[in-house]
Amino acid sequence: MKETLGNEKIENHKDTIEAIKVLSISARKEIIQMINDLRPVAEIMIIPTLKERMLPAIKYLQDNGFTIIPKTRDDRLICFVSKEHDLAQEASDLLENGGIKNSKRFGELMGFPSGSIEAFLDNKNNFLNDEETERVIGFHNHFVNVALSKNNLEESVEYLKKTYKVLLEQSPDIFEDGLPIGEDVEEFKKKVSDFVNK
Repeated sequence: MKETLGNEKIENHKDTIEAIKVLSISARKEIIQMINDLRPVAEIMIIPTLKERMLPAIKYLQDNGFTIIPKTRDDRLICFVSKEHDLAQEASDLLENGGIKNSKRFGELMGFPSGSIEAFLDNKNNFLNDEETERVIGFHNHFVNVALSKNNLEESVEYLKKTYKVLLEQSPDIFEDGLPIGEDVEEFKKKVSDFVNK
């Protein structure tokens, strides 16, 4: 039986976004993508030295209707988070020590664009490098862990636009928290805004 989170539980993204601020930038970004239906499953890597600080955020998610499936891999604790129990469980089941059982399906569950998944599986250097990506989007991609597929660039760029748009609108402080030291936050936000609005 498929369990789905009712919309009434996540109407107020602000509370969720506030509750997850103690998590890593990557986990925050993935959860924001998930609550905005840009990915089916988010992945939270539990950092041992920050575990006690991170656990209340995970409990908040669970108490508010999200499914949390913990998994130990290579001595690391990972929690898969989803609106749907079956999807979080599937992501957990695909992960094993030393690898992933089905990289294509895992990529789909993580919300990656199909062109990026195919380019990854082809393993033929079908991605834009960092400099090429920066020329296309107008800034260094610090926040969205996806390589742009040369074969399906439009789809990859659209994925980045949607993600950066929700980050800019719902969690602009993520940029302040996650940019490298010395990078101008307001200038970066302006570049992101120009990108998502073109």
